[in-house]
Amino acid sequence: MNSNESGIHPTGSLVLVLMDKVSSKLGLLDLTDDAIHAQQLAQIRGTVIELGPESTLSLPPGSRVICRRYAGELVTGNDGLFRYRVMNDKDIWATFDNPPPKEDPVVTDSLSRLS
Repeated sequence: MNSNESGIHPTGSLVLVLMDKVSSKLGLLDLTDDAIHAQQLAQIRGTVIELGPESTLSLPPGSRVICRRYAGELVTGNDGLFRYRVMNDKDIWATFDNPPPKEDPVVTDSLSRLS
């Protein structure tokens, strides 16, 4: 059984996606929390954590996806990450083969727990 440590379980046709981490810097400047939050809302790449029972997608947990910008709601999981997005399965537009960024050990760790 897959391990979803977020404590968030989508219902219906919703999908739980762990979005890739956004940078807290722009060049040499540190971004404000509001700017980082805005970038996180606009993030389009992530990793599928769990599908709702009525989802029409045939993606296994751990699939890397591209979703619609600003889709769904950003939520904080029990693990403290404020990078989960609960969205409609129709907001996932494509899959891609790239692994998560190396500087994002959270996604890499989450993927290891899903397998």
